This record gives sequence, C-alpha cells and structure tokens, in this order.
Amino acid sequence: RSNVKQLNYAWGLGEYGSLGVGEFRSKYHPTKVLVPPTIRKVSCGAMHTAFVDFDGNMYMCGSNEYG
Repeated sequence: RSNVKQLNYAWGLGEYGSLGVGEFRSKYHPTKVLVPPTIRKVSCGAMHTAFVDFDGNMYMCGSNEYG
C-alpha cells in the first residue's frame, strides 16, 4: 500500500454531501477528490458514496435513506 493519496473525481448533484467533496453544492464539472491510500473501493449511488478500506471498514457520505 502506498502512502500517497489517490486522486479521484466526482461531479453531479451534491445534495446531502453525496459527492464527498466536503460541501453540499452540485458540481457540474469533474472535481478532484483526495482519497486516503487505505481506501480500496469506491461505489456511487444516486444520493450517496461509499468507500471501503483494506480492512473492510465502510465509510459513507450523503443521504442514508436508500444507501
């Protein structure tokens, strides 16, 4: 595993903080998101984003109504 943060991009509706960029505004162009090197999987839904680390821990942002 690397100590370097992974660079990912997010865009779309930011309602509920679902993009994981630290704010609740929508992003209409790809926006950089720094992800810790311990994250191995990312999954995006309509109103949430999920992150899973190498130890199997899951982290979520956005709405918890359906995600």
